[in-house]
Amino acid sequence: GNCTACAANTFAAFEGQHACSACLTRVGTSVASGAVECDVCAAGYYLVEVGAAASEGTCALCPPTAVCAANTTIETLALRANYWRLGLRTIDIKVCPQEGGVSDSSCLGGGGEANGRPSRAGTPKAEGAPP
Repeated sequence: GNCTACAANTFAAFEGQHACSACLTRVGTSVASGAVECDVCAAGYYLVEVGAAASEGTCALCPPTAVCAANTTIETLALRANYWRLGLRTIDIKVCPQEGGVSDSSCLGGGGEANGRPSRAGTPKAEGAPP
């Protein structure tokens, strides 16, 4: 018979299956179509432990201070502007201090570099720009 590739976020574990199965809520696929397993965390979730298999238990809800595309891990969390975290493996996300409604320019929000120093998130505001 004719086979068609499973759509994104569905899978068929074996070739020749008559139907595709939907990935669980927290889990998606790393390919647009034709997946044989649900192997990454879905958009809106992130993989808690780097190197772990994506599952309902290892994919956590994205914090409101971050943006999680499909296949996000704790190390690749994209923080929203004006937030920072101390390292790549923490979800202890802090808001940048504000002075007069403008983010403190010494606050380097963002994901963090290998040495633990935070990196910039978002775009810095121009001097005198409204908040």
